[in-house]
Amino acid sequence: MALVYCLHHIESHDLARITIYGEYLENHPPQHEVEIIENSSWSCIHGVERWKSDCGCCSGMNPGWNQAWRATLRGAMDWLRDSLIDVYQNGLSPFVKDPWLARDNYIEVLLNRTPETIKRFLAENQSVDLAPSDRARVLKLLEMQRHAMLMYTSCGWFFDEISGIETVQVIRYAARAMQLARETAGVDLEPAYVEILARAQSNVPRIRDGAAVYEDLVRPVTLDLLRIGAHYAISSLFKWYPEKLKIFCYSAESSHYKQLEMGLQKLALGKVRIRSDVTLEEAGLSFSVLHMGEQNFIGGVKYYEGNESWDDIHGKIQEDFLKGDVSTVITSIDHYYESHDFGLWHLFRDEQRNVMERITDKTLHAIEPDFRKVYDSYLPLMLAMQNLRTPLPKIFLSTVEFILNGDLARVLEGNDLDLERLAKAMAEFKRWPGDIDTSNLSFLISRKLGELMGRLENARGAESLALLSDIEAVFNSLEGIDVELDLWKAQNIYFNLINNHFFSDMKENAEQGKPEAGEWVEKFIPLGDRLKLRIY
Repeated sequence: MALVYCLHHIESHDLARITIYGEYLENHPPQHEVEIIENSSWSCIHGVERWKSDCGCCSGMNPGWNQAWRATLRGAMDWLRDSLIDVYQNGLSPFVKDPWLARDNYIEVLLNRTPETIKRFLAENQSVDLAPSDRARVLKLLEMQRHAMLMYTSCGWFFDEISGIETVQVIRYAARAMQLARETAGVDLEPAYVEILARAQSNVPRIRDGAAVYEDLVRPVTLDLLRIGAHYAISSLFKWYPEKLKIFCYSAESSHYKQLEMGLQKLALGKVRIRSDVTLEEAGLSFSVLHMGEQNFIGGVKYYEGNESWDDIHGKIQEDFLKGDVSTVITSIDHYYESHDFGLWHLFRDEQRNVMERITDKTLHAIEPDFRKVYDSYLPLMLAMQNLRTPLPKIFLSTVEFILNGDLARVLEGNDLDLERLAKAMAEFKRWPGDIDTSNLSFLISRKLGELMGRLENARGAESLALLSDIEAVFNSLEGIDVELDLWKAQNIYFNLINNHFFSDMKENAEQGKPEAGEWVEKFIPLGDRLKLRIY
């Protein structure tokens, strides 16, 4: 934030012109030529051993760990790189003038991946006219080479452990390269690659070795058009999708979609065409997904090109669902989609969390009456235990936290703030000093303060005064509660208000004896202390 402010200040006051190294170098060509020492680096006193051996260079955060896995990982990558060369040359030679020059020229596509750039790149590098399937094949092979280079990303070897996020990422690049080799040439390099990784021992006992890293952290995130179709199908049960939409680097176009509900159960059926905007590969898919409540999904997706009795199959699934014959629906999905079944784990990670949050919120709402009953029935006992300094069982503390956080969330909903209900809710929190977790309280209050400050930024007159009173009341309600607030949003807005004309105008009006302006300034300036800001 400080850097952004500095750059904004420099530009807005015309103190200098912001540039980047590339532009500066272009405008000021080098005057001297130097020769670097080969096989040297700034972060390894052993040359470049950090990227291929257990040289001793590490973060130092994990005493006793070793990096012997580096040599094995480097060996696996080198073997894969060499194995991919023939796949690439043999696969691309029939279509382009020079496979390796085409790979180098592919940077133009990476810098500006648009349909126009791809079309121009293919026109300049192809040696024959390319059919749509040939274009996809060419782009897949180029992507295979791109990932073969990405799998050497420096940070993959730099840190301490083969299961670290950096190393896992370079192995994922390798997995994508092997997937593309399999799809373009029918060559399966994965078993041999994983066999090499198995010799790389992890420092974490439960991880074991590189093969386990591959199975647990790499293979489950592999994507293809069927996986994208599965993501589309499940997520469509929880959000509305237009006929055409983007899903990261994929495009989806629905030609048929129907969603049915039966109590807590939902069924979605449809046809969608998925296209990779990177390789231009595309396919029509049909899908059926049944949500039986909570985290339970049964679904299937398969390639569909119009030569199957899709209407008959989906018609039967729909009919059985409306009859309430769920077991037959599941059997039909299993039979029609065969091995192409899917569930919640096929969603992208962010969407998995979104769906689970929706499911959890609904579940918590359903069980709240039971927790409320426990809270109301045993509150006197819990207070007595507290007064006697007897530790409360965790189940009691969890119940208190759940009920109080739920009550506070409801108080803070919407624009209108009921100060009486807020005071009552906060009084309940004060009954349990140091006993219950206040992290959710901090989140709810911080969010509300940010929301009120946002409204204050655009408010004027009586509305502005009322908002200042509400903000003051929220801070007052926290007295006696040990809670750390996240105030960055409110602080930024307060800072902006200080530096715009409105604040100076209000100060001037207050000095001229205007009552409303005087009251506003009297409330606004102390708010800075609450927000840990000071006006000079």
